[in-house]
Amino acid sequence: MNILFLNNYYYLRGGSEKVMFQEQELLLENRHQVNGFSQLCPENQTCKYEKYFPEKADFEALRGLGKVRGAIDVIRNKKAADNLKIVLKEFNPDVVHAHNIYGGLTTSVLDAVNKLDMPSVLTLHDYKLICSSYLMLNKGQVCEDCKGRNYWHCVKNRCHKNSTLASAVYTMESYYNKWFKKWEKVRYYICPSKFIQGKMLESGFSEEKLVYLPNFVDPDQYLVNYEDSEYILYAGRLSHEKGVLTLLKAMAGLDIPLKIVGDGPLREQVQSFIVDNNISSVELLGYKTGNELSSLYQGAAFAVVPSEWCENAPMSILEAYAYGKPVLGADIGGIPEMIDDGSTGILFKSGDAVDLKDKILNMWSISQVLTKMGKAARCKLEKHYSSDTHYEKLIDVYRRAMK
Repeated sequence: MNILFLNNYYYLRGGSEKVMFQEQELLLENRHQVNGFSQLCPENQTCKYEKYFPEKADFEALRGLGKVRGAIDVIRNKKAADNLKIVLKEFNPDVVHAHNIYGGLTTSVLDAVNKLDMPSVLTLHDYKLICSSYLMLNKGQVCEDCKGRNYWHCVKNRCHKNSTLASAVYTMESYYNKWFKKWEKVRYYICPSKFIQGKMLESGFSEEKLVYLPNFVDPDQYLVNYEDSEYILYAGRLSHEKGVLTLLKAMAGLDIPLKIVGDGPLREQVQSFIVDNNISSVELLGYKTGNELSSLYQGAAFAVVPSEWCENAPMSILEAYAYGKPVLGADIGGIPEMIDDGSTGILFKSGDAVDLKDKILNMWSISQVLTKMGKAARCKLEKHYSSDTHYEKLIDVYRRAMK
């Protein structure tokens, strides 16, 4: 089978790219032919068809008349569609698998796929199809004003980066795709969580086209360590919606070591908070990957995922499970369906620093139970989130789309 992947970026930029590249490797291991189509970025991995990649659409970096042109490009990228047609005719995929394409490649690439009568599927990494700003947040608070695809609330609330102009552009993008039924060209929507599947149903998308297929990791690629319990680990982006500041508030006054791995727009604010509140037990390590990240997971007592947005299906939970580590997670979005409260981890009230502090103290005090919880976490991963399970279900979706 030939599969072509579409995504705005062709390098490991975040969780969505991680899922995409893992799926590519999985398919290659099973002797399928895989290629990709993306925007032109200096960080991109090498790709056979990179000479056809369009220039990166960057509306927010443009000024003057360029801003107008950029706004059009994030709604309808004609260059991306024209170049993709060449790739489609040359590679002749059996199915096209799109990941994050909005605001970059845009739904114009779906037009190109549809014109050649090729089947496509789309993985939903966030809420873009039902929320113009994709996070379902308004001023940092969970928001469902656009429920039913009433996107105009995005402009009213200035949801996208608190900017009226940016919110207006992305609202126009949403209405353009809704009115011209661009997303309906997709044959199946892959939902990594039952939570996002439910939100899509509530917004009027066809139940028959929504397929629950959770993310995965290959358990064999992770070295389990059930015993070490030297510190708590947070591994993720340093941004408001990830709940990092709430985590620091919970850590204030605790003599429990916490290692924070990651980078993002809140880095300076996080550093200042640590200094101003004299939180000596917290260590800010910056971005880590490979063996360094692996060692940090192996030495942790448990991982914490303190999100304050409706997380879809965080890869950080699966990676913690793969290392045999339980997870302390916020009770929001798709997180509760991934954590068996009291078995593979513990849930706390999202955004509540007091409850988080109590749960941190609780988990730290039951170190003898953490090994059992870590083993349950690893078992859950192998049973429900393994590469073998994902491959079987993914191929089934492809075959159904081809029919």
